[in-house]
Amino acid sequence: MKIMSQKQVLQYGVLALCAGIIIQYFLPRRDELKRILDLQGHDVVLLLTLGVLIHVLMGYKMLFILRKLGLRHISWLSWFRIFSVSRFFSLYVAQGANVYRGIKLKQDYAFSYTDSLSTMTILSWFEAIFAISVSMMIIFCSDHEVSVGGIKVIVALGLLLVFFIFMPFLGKNVLRRLQFKKYKMAWLQEKLVHVTGALTGNMKDPKLLITFFAFNVITFLFFVMQISVTFNAIGTPIRLAEVVLFTALTLLSGIINITPGNVGIIELTYGYLSSILGKSMGSGIIVCGILRILGYLVVVFFALIFSHPSLGGVRKSREETIVGS
Repeated sequence: MKIMSQKQVLQYGVLALCAGIIIQYFLPRRDELKRILDLQGHDVVLLLTLGVLIHVLMGYKMLFILRKLGLRHISWLSWFRIFSVSRFFSLYVAQGANVYRGIKLKQDYAFSYTDSLSTMTILSWFEAIFAISVSMMIIFCSDHEVSVGGIKVIVALGLLLVFFIFMPFLGKNVLRRLQFKKYKMAWLQEKLVHVTGALTGNMKDPKLLITFFAFNVITFLFFVMQISVTFNAIGTPIRLAEVVLFTALTLLSGIINITPGNVGIIELTYGYLSSILGKSMGSGIIVCGILRILGYLVVVFFALIFSHPSLGGVRKSREETIVGS
């Protein structure tokens, strides 16, 4: 209980700090907020449509990995309900989505918590590798001289890519060499070895790699379209290489949540990146804010639909009948 309270204090402290910085920025620049009104109805419709497509693709990607790890007897509709409700929880609790999915899959389908953790690890690792690799290719072809804070972006991304590629292999070897006398530490070590083993083992599966690559290409393009449309809608022109940087930032920011949905943190990061790319800090914050609000609407929409008894109360026996037929 004490740890949880400390964690909440940290989260609220970070959130308050971020909110204070954002408010301090906009207080003398209130006119900049009026750019939100430049957003047209057709822009909102397009952004919401892209948000729905991204939501569905994210759900399908996760289900694909879950089935590779042994999840059986679950229909797409039943899984999509769990996925949609879990994303709703993530709006209020950091890592709430992972906890809810893990509990539901354990209770209803006897899918272990370790395998649920392995799923999220594989998903995060593949997405990070893909986002960095594609970003490097696009930036190299379009504007390889682009830099952030005097550092060439392509060099920084290259170093980050090397880190992510070798991290699971290094972690697996280190964990296997460690020896613990205490039962809890030995148990935790065993689970972490299982997770890293699942990650390194699935790297050798060509079907998984090809399928996941195809999903990520589509998802990446949808994110690029979202960010590009939003920047242009508020009157801030943006180059392709710059859009790719914001897209990579968006995908990588989902790996670890400090606050629920990293609210405040991503807004400031968008603002900082926007300012060093020659745009105003406010432009990045406004774009992130618009995308966050529309993203909330998409998540709440699906959560409300699947909380209805006709869809929410799907019995396990019925799911098994559907899958088996």
